[in-house]
Amino acid sequence: MDLVPAPAPRRRKPAPPVDTATASGEPPAPSPIADEPWVIKRNTEQAKRAALGRKNSGRKHLVDPCTCDPDYSEAEREFIFAVDEYKRTNRRPFPTNAELLRILVGLGYRRSHVDESAFAENRGANSSKPDRAPR
Repeated sequence: MDLVPAPAPRRRKPAPPVDTATASGEPPAPSPIADEPWVIKRNTEQAKRAALGRKNSGRKHLVDPCTCDPDYSEAEREFIFAVDEYKRTNRRPFPTNAELLRILVGLGYRRSHVDESAFAENRGANSSKPDRAPR
């Protein structure tokens, strides 16, 4: 029968040395590393150049170009702003069709009485196209 030696007992790590300056109540001496700024000069210069370029570009930020088009009618602008307000208040970036209809109804729009025969004639003329896409 072979005897296996027992593993050596684990030793604790020695306690860190006590700084005499802190034990006596004096502040510790500053570390040479702590005095160096935590700045990467190349990145700082690049950020400064980018900020200056944005400032000088004259471009207005945080403005939706779709809502600034002067060719929109008053009713179109009213609808755009109503949808934008709905999206912000309900935290819905993409409202459903049903939600868009509710917004329109809230603006006062109602379905007009439409002659259904006009739609039936158009469907008959394009009978080669199905009413819905196949699933």
